[in-house]
Amino acid sequence: MHNKHQRGLTLLELAVVILVISVVGLVALHYYYKLMVDIERTTMERDLSTIRSAIGLQIAAHYAGGRMAELKGWAGGNPMELLVEPPENYRGVIDHVAVELKKGSWYFDKSRGVLMYLGRNRLYFESELENPARAEFRLEALFLERRSGETVHKQVSGLELKTIHPYRWVSPWG
Repeated sequence: MHNKHQRGLTLLELAVVILVISVVGLVALHYYYKLMVDIERTTMERDLSTIRSAIGLQIAAHYAGGRMAELKGWAGGNPMELLVEPPENYRGVIDHVAVELKKGSWYFDKSRGVLMYLGRNRLYFESELENPARAEFRLEALFLERRSGETVHKQVSGLELKTIHPYRWVSPWG
């Protein structure tokens, strides 16, 4: 049985519903983008921590084996080789920086001995380096100087993943 007073949505009511859904959708997309920036930042920082841990393990293994001098050979090398499994976004070894590299990825530039991360979200990843915006790191040997009279002996004391050019992440939430 149909009620005579039953009616559908008017055009105005339908427009209001579509407007409300659109606004909610835009707000959700905005937050989704901010979350994607945070995911990229935390993933990059996690990868750096993993690489630095692997470097520490390499130093410990060389120290335990009495082979500290061999660490000098790792300087300028690819720190990704120290990992059991590289990150999913590690794209491999290249010979030079090219514009067609995939953003949000790690590369090792063999010609310069530099590990690079290419930032995906340019609005929130600031770097001195352009085309593409990136962070660069180099594996360097650390030395300890010991004096014996007037003679200075340099001994390898470890390895360090050094940041070559400053970069920073800008919070999308601020």
